[in-house]
Order: sequence, then C-alpha cells, then structure tokens
Amino acid sequence: VVDHTTHSFKKNGVVYTIDD
Repeated sequence: VVDHTTHSFKKNGVVYTIDD
C-alpha cells in the first residue's frame, strides 16, 4: 500500500517539502 502524503518541515530557516 502506497500512501501519498506531503510533509513539510523547517530547518536552519529553510522550509523543506517532501512528497513521499
């Protein structure tokens, strides 16, 4: 089962978005 979700987090003042 593949669950498609979008995660975002902030590190060192940079916002990262991950499409997993």
